[in-house]
This record gives sequence, structure tokens and C-alpha cells, in this order.
Amino acid sequence: MTLSEIKENLGRAWSSVVVILFVVYVTIHFREKFTDDVFYGGVNGWVYTDWLIDYSAGFTRRGLSGEVIDFASKFVHPIKFIGALSWFLFITVAWAFVRLLCRSLDHLGPSLIASALFLPTLLPFYLKDHRAFGRKEMIGSLILLWHLHAIKDLIKGSDSDSGAEREPTRRYLRRLTWITAILLPAHIFMHEGSLFLFLPVHMMLSFSILRIETLSTVGKRLRNLAIWYSPVALAFLVVALEGRPTFEVAQAMCQKWERLNALIPGACDAVNGESMWALPATFSTLPWTVSQASSLIMNITIEQIVLWLFVFALTGFMTVQAGLRIAGSIIQNVSRAPSVSNATHSISWSLATRFFAIPWLFSVPLYILGCDAGRWHAVTCLNFIMIMLSRELMMAELRVFELNRACPGPAVENAGEKPTIPLFQVCWLPLLMVAAVIRIPIFEIGPYEILSSPFKDWLRGVVDLF
Repeated sequence: MTLSEIKENLGRAWSSVVVILFVVYVTIHFREKFTDDVFYGGVNGWVYTDWLIDYSAGFTRRGLSGEVIDFASKFVHPIKFIGALSWFLFITVAWAFVRLLCRSLDHLGPSLIASALFLPTLLPFYLKDHRAFGRKEMIGSLILLWHLHAIKDLIKGSDSDSGAEREPTRRYLRRLTWITAILLPAHIFMHEGSLFLFLPVHMMLSFSILRIETLSTVGKRLRNLAIWYSPVALAFLVVALEGRPTFEVAQAMCQKWERLNALIPGACDAVNGESMWALPATFSTLPWTVSQASSLIMNITIEQIVLWLFVFALTGFMTVQAGLRIAGSIIQNVSRAPSVSNATHSISWSLATRFFAIPWLFSVPLYILGCDAGRWHAVTCLNFIMIMLSRELMMAELRVFELNRACPGPAVENAGEKPTIPLFQVCWLPLLMVAAVIRIPIFEIGPYEILSSPFKDWLRGVVDLF
């Protein structure tokens, strides 16, 4: 056995150990929280009441999920069902994520695998702050994973028969119709924020895939995208125009669940005419106007703004660098032409722009209208890393690069001469240490809230000594 083979086997072994450690990490949290979430206290109150919103008192935003809970409540108590559903969604996403990662296990190395599994902006976000656990964006993550799965046959099919270039595209568009006409609109009816968090990445993904079809122009692709994704926009328009209920409708909905013993008696009674916070958790927010929702953000202090910017900059930088390195490693592996390796830098940064920077900008309205800033940031980061792990997307990018290189033009000649900054080649232990210490709070932020236990308690103890 040669020295290179020994290094390769050691790298594969260490990568497997990192994956096993992540499985153990999730298992520990499962054993600690599952029983409480399902049989005792249930998930966080904001998460729980968000799932209970239904159409019993009339059409309202986020009501589709409550109809599912209402049907299930005939067989099992809502607290148990929502707790079990939350864990089912998370474990399914985690399983699919690990499966996606393991497809490139031999090529990423332990440092990148540890980054993808343990960065605080990714799946550990939902375990480190249990108030984030069970949120409806897990359904959006599953839809995105299904979209990534749907492009597999497109790449394989277009490789197999160059004379039938349009057939793989038609097969992809048939699968895309399910996503754009059923799954994404249904998710909009469960939570309107999914438009800002997931629609941009789906449209960017579709546009990136359809670029490999040389028989259509850019304008035609954009027009087709507008048509294919129009059901999603229509669903959001319906929710935006007709989905805000009055206080009386929200209270009637709340009282319905109170009669079913899903809420404690008296929880839905308004006190002293107060309506903004009169109902339990999410039920209170349903009748809010835009000015009422944004008023909460106006109360944020300068110290909190600085802390949020620090957390976003640090964790966003770590996530983007991990994504760039992941994309670069996969591109190097799937590339058939050695000369394409020079384009790794430009392709990776193009992907980061399309799947991190642009989706993050599209999610800005949520930072203004909602307090869950850490949650919106984590969804954007998780979407980005999942997309960067798609081997089929990297193959599509390489095919576009090869098509552009076959055509004369200055943009092709300058395609990525610079090497990628080897930030991850120095040492991966500091990255893991940061990932273990940092915790992204879902909404409340302070000097202690950005640290995970037990580091938060240790820091507070040291400060108290002085």
C-alpha cells in the first residue's frame, strides 16, 4: 500500500468518524428532548400555537397546517402529534442532509464534513436553541431536498444521449410542476414567510439547471420561470390580501382549540381590552398590521444591532467559506477535463452569489417584520450548504462552463485564474471550537446568548467574580 493510499484511507476513516459523531450528537438531543416534547410539556409555545392555526373561523394565513392537526386530533392529542411531527421532520431532513453529504464523503475531507455538520448556522441551530425546534421551515427544507433529488435524472439523461437534449429537460419540468404548483403553494399557506426564504433558491436552482439546454435563449428561460413559479406568487398574493384575520376571528380559532383541551382553560380570554398580546403566542400576532409587527424591531438597541451584525458576519463568513470549499472539492472531483480546474474559483463564487447573497437579500423583509432574525439567517445558510453539496448542480455548472468556453469571448478567457483562499487547509480544529462555542439565538440576543452551554454559564460566572 502506497503512502497516498494510506492517507486516503485515513481521511476516509476520519470523515466517517465525524459523521458518526454527528449521529451521536443528534441522538443525545433526541433522548433528552423527545419524551418532553411528545408526552409532557410539548414544543415551544410559539411553535405549538403556530401549528394550531386553522380555517375553523375563516380563511387566514398559516391555516393549512392547522387543518392537518385538526384531522390528526381525532386520533391523538395535538401536543403529542405536533411534538412527534417536529422530530419526524427534523430527523428526515437530517437523514437526507447526511445522505447528500455522504455522496462526496471521499472528496471533502474531515474538515469540510465537520463544517457542514456542526456549523451553528446549520442543523445544530435547531438543537442548540429549542425554541427554534419544530418550525415550519423544516418542510421547506424537505421540498428543497426533493428539488435537488429531481435534477439527478436530468444530468444523467442529458449525458446519455446528446441527440435527445430536450427529453431530460421535459422530465425535470414535470417534476418541477409538482414543486411549483402543489408543494411550494401549500407551504405558503402554512407560513407566508416561505416565499422570501425558499422561492429565490428554487428559482435560481431551476435557472441554473435550465442553462444547460442550449436550444433556448436567456429571455425564454426567464419567461418560462415566471410561468412555472406563478402559482407560488398567486398563493402568496391570496394570503397577503385575504389572510389577515380580525382579532375576533383569531380569538374564535383559539377558543376552538381550547374546547378541544389543546390549550389551557381561559387562555383565549382578552384581559382589559388588550388585543395585541391577549391571545396565546402566535394567535396574538395573526391580526397584527405591518406597523404593529415592525414596531417590535424598532425597540432594538444599538448594542443588540452590533451583536447581530457580529453574529451574522462571523457565521455567514464561516458558512460561505465552507460552501466555497465544498463546491470547489466537488467540481474538482466531477470534472473530466483538467483545464476546467482553473474555473473552480469563479464557478464557486458565482454559486455563492446566486444561492447565498441573493436569497439573503430577498429575506430582508422578514428581518423587518419578524423578530426571529437568527432563524431567517439559519435557513438561508442551511439552504446554501445543501445546494453546494449537490453533485448534479456542479456537473451542470461545469457543462455551462464548457459550452461557454467553446464559444469565443473575453468572459471565457478570464474564467477563474485565481486560486481559492486555503482557509480550511490550515487547521480544522479552531473551526470546530468556534462551532461548539457559538450559538445563534432565534430572537433575543446579548453577550451571553451568543454562547452555547456550558460556555455561557462559565462566562457569566467569570464576570460575576469581578
